[in-house]
Amino acid sequence: MVVVDSDLEIRKSAFSAGGISSLGGEITSTVISENLKSLWDNVSSAELSSTVVGEYEVRCVYIYNATLNNETLELTQIYIHQNTASAYTDIDIGVGTAAIGDVEQTVADESTLPADINWTFARGEDNAQLLGDLPPAKGKSVWIRRHAGPARSDSSYAGDNYILAFKVKRTG
Repeated sequence: MVVVDSDLEIRKSAFSAGGISSLGGEITSTVISENLKSLWDNVSSAELSSTVVGEYEVRCVYIYNATLNNETLELTQIYIHQNTASAYTDIDIGVGTAAIGDVEQTVADESTLPADINWTFARGEDNAQLLGDLPPAKGKSVWIRRHAGPARSDSSYAGDNYILAFKVKRTG
């Protein structure tokens, strides 16, 4: 099996609250391009400096098997290839609680952490998190948690970004 970039898609989850989308629930057909920044609002100076510990926000996405040749993507793993560029923000990930192909839990708002998620920094390939075998046209939920702050006032970084990467077992 030859795995190409288009075989895996990152898709938004359906639940929204307070004008914020991707807070869990069913998988959607909305594919998030390589620009994962589109999941988030800009971090304002007020958010960065609002508390002693900063602010945590979450989003739920699905890693979806979009292979055209009906193949299962075996032992699929996810990791953080590059953390955020800002000194005042970082992300970590947690594998969703729903089984592959099932609906993930929802949260009331972006500041509410989902239950029973084991958050990890998952920096680099050696720390990849196992999603499992993804059958054709099925997805597995993943939570992304962004931590912003604490920082001095006027230190907002609107262009923050990060890179998620994947490992898939090749057979044949």
